Amino acid sequence: MHLTPGDRASVMLGEEATKQQIEELRQKLGLNLPLTNSIFIVLAVSFKGIWDFPSL
Repeated sequence: MHLTPGDRASVMLGEEATKQQIEELRQKLGLNLPLTNSIFIVLAVSFKGIWDFPSL
């Protein structure tokens, strides 16, 4: 999500979205996290699915 240009939350919600709605969606999708955290989450979820690790 960090590698694509533009603000994904704004695009998803459209032009009439308020700043509060955009910020809430960013938090829900994890777009407000640093790139390193996002990569770790993706890897952790992937490994959990592959090897059925217990919840993080």
